[in-house]
Amino acid sequence: MTRTIAAYDTARRYHITVSGNGVSSVSTPTPRELYVERLVSQGRNNVVSITGPTTVYVGQTYQYTINSTTAPGGYPQFEAFLNLSNVVFQVQSIATTYTSPAGGTNDKFYADACGWQPDPTLANYRSCIGPENYLGGKAGGTVATTYTVKILGGSGTSTTAGSLILDFSGSSYHYDSGGGITVSVQPPQVTLAKIANPTTTFTGSNVAYTLRLTNTGASAYTITNFVDTLPTTPAQPAYVSGSSAFNGAARRSPGLAPSLSPPARPAI
Repeated sequence: MTRTIAAYDTARRYHITVSGNGVSSVSTPTPRELYVERLVSQGRNNVVSITGPTTVYVGQTYQYTINSTTAPGGYPQFEAFLNLSNVVFQVQSIATTYTSPAGGTNDKFYADACGWQPDPTLANYRSCIGPENYLGGKAGGTVATTYTVKILGGSGTSTTAGSLILDFSGSSYHYDSGGGITVSVQPPQVTLAKIANPTTTFTGSNVAYTLRLTNTGASAYTITNFVDTLPTTPAQPAYVSGSSAFNGAARRSPGLAPSLSPPARPAI
């Protein structure tokens, strides 16, 4: 889509199909369309604050909250959200609260308060038809939207999550841009070391290898697998059955698998 005045009031039909191994394909509802609307800048909505950690570590889960306010009573269609990079953040869940209507909640940032008609083939397309999803057909007031996110990548970089408020009321669409939060992404605070005992030996002797994982941070990590690629010189070593232990407790023997890169050799 090109950002040009000529794009206003144009549309194109779309749907999204998702497939996976061992399951049937699923699709978003059809027909639906992407419609380029004219947005009006408004000063009646406000992003009050964005809270959350500014330093994160890959593999960990965090929460970010965007706090915003609207005109009294809220709107038939409303959303206040963060622009999160999908390279860095994976959204696990969203929880939103509204003061209008009192006690209003949501499990997404989009509030379809009035019951919106999204079907472009119907005469009442892009209008409120009900049933209302919130009392009075509006949502807003003081709004808090909390994202629970997992950090997927971006180690060694910084990313800024900006904010935006969109609403529909009085037959027009409005926007208010807010501030952002800059997040520094750090690698996992986990290191893996390998120790051999003894370090000097003779042919036919046994050597005990220890893989030592150290967490230097305050966050807990779940380790699902260790891979140790065995050497091929001066000769191919053989694993001593039943010799594995984890934190001093006996473990079942590890599996042997071909290396993923040449030269081919077994890995423990």
